[in-house]
Amino acid sequence: MKLHVAKPPEPPDHSKVRPTDDDHRHEWYGRNWVGRLGSGFDIDPIVARKWLKNLVRTIPGIFNPELQLMVLWALDACDYGEVQPMLRATKKGRKVNWTILRLQMRAITLVKQRQTNGMKKFIALQEVGYAFGVSAATVRTWERRLRTEFGHSDVANALATATFKLIEGDARYAQELKVTARQYRMALAEKTAKRSPQK
Repeated sequence: MKLHVAKPPEPPDHSKVRPTDDDHRHEWYGRNWVGRLGSGFDIDPIVARKWLKNLVRTIPGIFNPELQLMVLWALDACDYGEVQPMLRATKKGRKVNWTILRLQMRAITLVKQRQTNGMKKFIALQEVGYAFGVSAATVRTWERRLRTEFGHSDVANALATATFKLIEGDARYAQELKVTARQYRMALAEKTAKRSPQK
């Protein structure tokens, strides 16, 4: 009796593959676009929620099933104007909220960028403070506050990363300073408006 042996598959023909087909440029663009949060290229929150829901649905193995459902339900509820407990604020009435703290973190990294480029720290503090509408002394206090709020390692990592961004030049720095300072003033105004009694 003659056995039938399956013919091994032909090796793929790579002769017609373009060099750009496997260069991961889509992943690179996506990662870098997302990484520009706070630099004038913010993602629409609704789009961000959809991305997150897709990730949670397509990579369920890294989640406890109950956690997966909790995340998906909480994100879906946002589309109906409902905030579920998972996404509800746990600390209310703070003088400085999370958004303001993150923008202050960006401010001290901008100071670090200027220092890395050879500018004296006090001059960099004055420049950033002027853009943010505060004094150089106030910006100096932010670093201490941020170490208390977020921990020494988070602040150290942010400052270490800042030293690698200056290669992009002063034009990018000026744009980031302008955008971040505007976001900071808007966040302060929004925080003040929420504290004001409703008429």
